[in-house]
Amino acid sequence: MTDPRSRVLQIQGPVSLRIMAAATGGAIIEMMGFFHSGFFTIGSIPSMEMRRIETRILHNSTDFDLSMTPFEAGLGAFIDLQKGDFIRRAALLGTKRDVKRLFGLKCPGGIPGYRERIVDGDKFVGHVTAGAWSPFLKSGIGYARLDAPGSWPGRKLAVKTTDGRSLDCEIIDLPFYDAEKLIPRGLDRTPV
Repeated sequence: MTDPRSRVLQIQGPVSLRIMAAATGGAIIEMMGFFHSGFFTIGSIPSMEMRRIETRILHNSTDFDLSMTPFEAGLGAFIDLQKGDFIRRAALLGTKRDVKRLFGLKCPGGIPGYRERIVDGDKFVGHVTAGAWSPFLKSGIGYARLDAPGSWPGRKLAVKTTDGRSLDCEIIDLPFYDAEKLIPRGLDRTPV
């Protein structure tokens, strides 16, 4: 059973339940036990999909799958080809490393629709794997999984939004902001 609206959220620490109770208007309380689940509005936002997208947290089989190399998914930094033998190492040695196909998509006028095609002129060039509204960026954002590598960042393309409109969008490198991970350390919130 799968539900594309569901996400695992792990909140830990001695005051975590008090913080979550405050953030959800009392919906999450101390009776929320291990392995319990539910749908909650957190800080007036019904989905944490936007934070996942903003910070470049990827879902296996949705944002990338076995048809892509780690390099195409932008995960090359996690591959150490000098480490020695590991499963599929030989196959990766023979692949190009500058072939990224997964990027960010920014759509100021609306939320990019899940699985909607990304259009360059009259040609389909990829699809959206996740979309959400980012209150911080004041824009619709999403992941763009493109059919072929290329010089995509900065390109203006088009995509259908969740309300069915076709709008202009821009392909950008990930993450959308905070590449240095300053926010979790409480240092900065200025978008790039």
